[in-house]
Amino acid sequence: MTATRSVPELLAVLRTGELDGNAITWPEELSLRQWAKHDAQQMQRSIRRLVERGAYRNARRAVRQHNKRLSVRLTALFAASRRHRWASKFATSAGREFIRRQRLVDVLAALSEVGCFNRPARASRFFRAKPNGGTRTLIKFDWVDDARLRILNSALTPFADLHGSQFLLGQDGRRGPASVRESLLQALREAGDDHVFLQFDIRDFYGSISHAWLEDNLYLEKGIVRRFVHTGEMLIVTLQEMRTGRRRPADASNENGQSGHGIPQGSALSSLVAEQVMAHVLRSDAVFARVRLFAWSDNLGALVPRNEALAIEELVRSAFERHGAGPFRLTVERTPITSEFKFLGVWYRVKDGTPRAYIPDEVADRWETDICRDILTANVDQLRTIVQRTLGKHEAWKWWPGIAPRVTSILASVWSADAALEAGRQHTSA
Repeated sequence: MTATRSVPELLAVLRTGELDGNAITWPEELSLRQWAKHDAQQMQRSIRRLVERGAYRNARRAVRQHNKRLSVRLTALFAASRRHRWASKFATSAGREFIRRQRLVDVLAALSEVGCFNRPARASRFFRAKPNGGTRTLIKFDWVDDARLRILNSALTPFADLHGSQFLLGQDGRRGPASVRESLLQALREAGDDHVFLQFDIRDFYGSISHAWLEDNLYLEKGIVRRFVHTGEMLIVTLQEMRTGRRRPADASNENGQSGHGIPQGSALSSLVAEQVMAHVLRSDAVFARVRLFAWSDNLGALVPRNEALAIEELVRSAFERHGAGPFRLTVERTPITSEFKFLGVWYRVKDGTPRAYIPDEVADRWETDICRDILTANVDQLRTIVQRTLGKHEAWKWWPGIAPRVTSILASVWSADAALEAGRQHTSA
């Protein structure tokens, strides 16, 4: 049996370009992954220390070194490879080992090119229906370009100075839906009944971000920003354009009909860039310091006294419209906190001075009814998908006591349906 090689031994062969992915065992790959992740994090911390000292020139230089670093490239490729589908007809453990080796061969083959950012990112464009009507344009990148975007994300993360009201990528442990909910409930406890909740929605936030502003404000070379951060020089095609062989820059249009604006939804980098833009806007005007804010991507909530609501609406709208990263167009809903209002998929209301977060029974009933209807006509594969959907909803609503019995009931129905299908298969084969 061949002895497991150490990371230094693997790196020595890797730097010669002669490391064979087929000859690397899973323990060796795991050690290589762990080393790469640790070293990449060390590089991030070095950049962050430079940023904290205000040594931005040295930090920019460190970013260039970061983008070429072996550990950073490996980490990005391993992460991107999780979304890359290798063709295989195998389903056994031997098949999985075959796929692992094939994936590793491709990762090592892409290692030399992934740190090169001198050509535009390539991707395909597709459309997804929005819950409230209309469609959303999403982008799926070639897996090596996806790795490049992850490298840039890693490089820019140390520069991120997010606003205290942001929760999507929030800092100091304040992130995620649970943090939004807890923070909003606490703010509702401290507010009087004379407060209202303002919910701002930024129309086409990603598509409205200025290319020129990004090129001037991100700590990356402008050419890299044009090719990999915003849509200016990206080569993004639809299926029809792919069939006809026609390609065009993605900046041709967006929902607002603007040119010179837009970052791609679906990029491994875009969420970070959008959050940085939002942080700049929220620090740009004194109005944002006057109210309690709750920001999640392009959703912005504000808790304000009723008699100041109209003035604050106009000030917030004006701040977004005139910011250099935009302009951004906003819609707003205004609801007294003593009435039911919804924010980020959770309903809130203050009654008798006590705030409550909940899911209305009619909403949960409708979801459960839809799931049970799907179970009636589902095949085995569809039942697996239904289980995943149900567990996903349980994860999203697990804070609400009403979800547990509903999930138990749905899963019992799935198991019964699966048993019926199995009995039918056995009857047919007999």
